Amino acid sequence: MEARIRKYISKGVPASLFEEPGVWKYPVKICHLYLTDESTLNAAGKPFSLEEQITLAEQAEPSRTQWTKYCTDTGRIAHVVPKELQQKLLPPDERKKNPVSLTL
Repeated sequence: MEARIRKYISKGVPASLFEEPGVWKYPVKICHLYLTDESTLNAAGKPFSLEEQITLAEQAEPSRTQWTKYCTDTGRIAHVVPKELQQKLLPPDERKKNPVSLTL
């Protein structure tokens, strides 16, 4: 993917375009639900329930499940925003002044 991005930038596409959420690349292996084999047992010696499987998936890879339990900016940013963009974010106090934040 990086080679394609560099190719577009060399043809004159602004690099800042690739910082927009609409063009962020998805994880390589998108999986909406993790199902464990019935032979995989939990601590009680029983097969994992669906609820247990979802909980484990959320903890392991919250950005893939889209059922994230991270309800703070810090939690969302850590798991969703690409690392190279995290350094460019405005401080929390300044983000609160954003007109979009004021409408929520």
